[in-house]
Amino acid sequence: MNFFRRIIVVIPFFLWLTTLVAQVPGEATMLAELEKRGYDAQRVRQEFLARGFDETSFQSKDPAVLSQLKDAAKEIVNVLEEEKKASSYRKESSNSSTTVNDNKKNLSEQSNPALKIGGESQDQMLKPNEADKKKTLSIYGQQIFQDKTLDLFRSVADAKPSEYYILGAGDQVTISIWGPTQENFTLEIQKEGYIQPTGLKRFYLAGMSLAAAKDLMFTGLKSKYYFAKENFELTVTAARTVNVNIVGEVFQNGTYNLSAVNTAFNALVAAGGPTEIGSVRKIQLLRAGKKPLVLDVYRFLQNPLMGYDFQLQENDYIHVPVAEKIISVKGAVNRPFQYELLAGEHLIELLGFAGGLTSGARKRNIRIRRMEGDTTRIIDIDYTQLEKGGKNYILVHGDVIEIDEIDDLVKNRVNVSGGVIMPGVYALTPGMRVSDVVAKAELQVEAITEFAYLFRKGSVNAQIKDYIQINLKQALKLPGSEWDLELRSGDSLAVYVRDQFTDASVIRIEGAVRNPGQFKYSPSLSLKDVILLAGGAKREAALDRIDVYRLQWEVNKNTRVLAARLSVDERYNLTGSSGTYQLQPFDQVFIRYAPEFELQRNVTVNGEVIFPGTYALLNENMRLDALVREAGGVTKEAFLKGATLARGQNNIGYVIIDLEAALGQPASHDNLILQDGDVISIPKMSNIVTITGATKAQELYPEKITSQNKIQVSFRKGKNARYYINQFAGGVSKDAAINRIAVIDASGKVSKVRNYLFFRKYPEVGPGAEIRVAYKEKKANGDDGKEKKEIKWGEILSNAITQATAVLSLILLIQNVK
Repeated sequence: MNFFRRIIVVIPFFLWLTTLVAQVPGEATMLAELEKRGYDAQRVRQEFLARGFDETSFQSKDPAVLSQLKDAAKEIVNVLEEEKKASSYRKESSNSSTTVNDNKKNLSEQSNPALKIGGESQDQMLKPNEADKKKTLSIYGQQIFQDKTLDLFRSVADAKPSEYYILGAGDQVTISIWGPTQENFTLEIQKEGYIQPTGLKRFYLAGMSLAAAKDLMFTGLKSKYYFAKENFELTVTAARTVNVNIVGEVFQNGTYNLSAVNTAFNALVAAGGPTEIGSVRKIQLLRAGKKPLVLDVYRFLQNPLMGYDFQLQENDYIHVPVAEKIISVKGAVNRPFQYELLAGEHLIELLGFAGGLTSGARKRNIRIRRMEGDTTRIIDIDYTQLEKGGKNYILVHGDVIEIDEIDDLVKNRVNVSGGVIMPGVYALTPGMRVSDVVAKAELQVEAITEFAYLFRKGSVNAQIKDYIQINLKQALKLPGSEWDLELRSGDSLAVYVRDQFTDASVIRIEGAVRNPGQFKYSPSLSLKDVILLAGGAKREAALDRIDVYRLQWEVNKNTRVLAARLSVDERYNLTGSSGTYQLQPFDQVFIRYAPEFELQRNVTVNGEVIFPGTYALLNENMRLDALVREAGGVTKEAFLKGATLARGQNNIGYVIIDLEAALGQPASHDNLILQDGDVISIPKMSNIVTITGATKAQELYPEKITSQNKIQVSFRKGKNARYYINQFAGGVSKDAAINRIAVIDASGKVSKVRNYLFFRKYPEVGPGAEIRVAYKEKKANGDDGKEKKEIKWGEILSNAITQATAVLSLILLIQNVK
């Protein structure tokens, strides 16, 4: 019945809304009006937002607001019209001329954004028929959002806020003072923008940089505390989160909840960064009531500190438009890529973004491939003339710049490599022969003179080299003879050494040596030499157990492995029956570790023992009670039930123990065997019991007590959890899950409520324990088992009417601008 009542109420509202819509042009008419003028409705909305106007502004009846809206609409329309004019396609008067006169004429042309860049690479623009063979090139600068150059920070643990970080409500700051006076404050900036240390005035930090806040707090606290500036620190320990809307040409449009330590550049990482057609030069940070900020990735790459100028605030918009002027540069530049240029940026700026020309770039003939209509035109540019005249060359969207390398092939050269003391390139002089160039390069002692090879361009096919074998010994012995060939330009002489025709063999040593590895085999290399070359044996080495594994092969290359067991003395000389042992190629030497050798293993006991500190484990099975005895026993203030054990081995972490049971019954399971690195902490007796969770404490205690989300009371012996909850926390709240009440004792052991038919048994509470009252799991299920949400008709109607009114007002306003 209630549902039908809602329908009866809702119908008149929808009838009224229909009447309202009927009084103005329909949606199709309004969209046609926008399209006729060439406007993007989403873009127009963002422009209004950037000037501080949202949907509610169009519902205002204030004449001043309506006048401001009209002025803003005029300004927006003018901006859009100017953009349309700037992006119109202009043809050149000549389609084929490549003369210098054409180049001068092109200096006055405007950019040409008519080419669609989505999905087109440089080669696709040049050769459309090969589009299926090439991948789309992205714009330089887009890669920083995808290749981990930038990170998305989740909290201050990921990125420490810089001195430029702007504080805001929700940030948590910690103030530390040390030296003659010691104090620590951890406070959250309230929604009004201030913090208030106990007993002091309010300090308004919201909107200040972290550096300015440090100066303010240092000055403010000096009146109460005595300390020097180097004994003072203010840090952000927990940053607020902000909702940021990222729209436009990004991979994932949406609203993101981000830590405020991120800048707009980091936020773009969350959305995947710009798409392949997304701009990297005109990204806008939009904030209600503020002038849009333009993010230029190229400027950011030149000066990363400028990223701090784009810190985020609640409900910011980041808009990535389509890139409009894309130019490709190939060849002799330091960073060939596709680049986005802004209005007024042309050839000189492009080369600057590309890292400049390489040292071997051919400046006198830079080619520009430009698409005009359905054809491709080539324009030649003499860059040296542009440099001399201090001129630029205007580029248009879709241009491809090609810069060739200077041919660095020296015509009068020969090359010598291999077994010579000074290999390299030598100048070819008339009549130069093999003996002449070898005399300059100087043969190595290990060089083979029976043969060498001269590589020469083929007489028939220059792409195929001729291999000419030379008897180098005869050429050097009889200069000018038939063996001593005359050299030609481009010849390359290769001299070989004996090692090139010998298989390398090694000896490998592993195990209890300081520098295990492998060494080149030599017949003079002994076992002692190998051990010394490996840094000598470690102190835990078993010198009487050295295993050597040898590879043996027959003439037909069949192999098998042989093993030998050796022993050496402290000077690494062979002992016993080992006698003399000659190492062979590919031998593997393993020095074993002594099985009984082990360094001391230590544990630490802190807190309430007579002699706290570090102790060595005296045997393999040393237990908790033995360690306490070694430490002189526990003090009178020791709280054994609160003792903890932290185990670092295998990253185990904290282990729950009952030290009282371990000392009282050494044979029990509670008396754990200790391991190397264990840390046992025994606190003083605690007479405090803590109560947290779903209780009625908020109704009983003032805010200064409940603000810490827990109630702390003195321990009562023999009382259970129900007693403490009823007596000190006002009982459980309506949201409490009574069956999930738990008691965590000081050692970390958990006890829960137990049900016996119609009764519940509440766990006993010991000193230092925490009582946790869990909340119910909220589930509102409908007939289909899915969560049922209440329909808020008033909110739906309000949103519908607001949106309709805002859209209609916006369209009518634009229609009346011109």
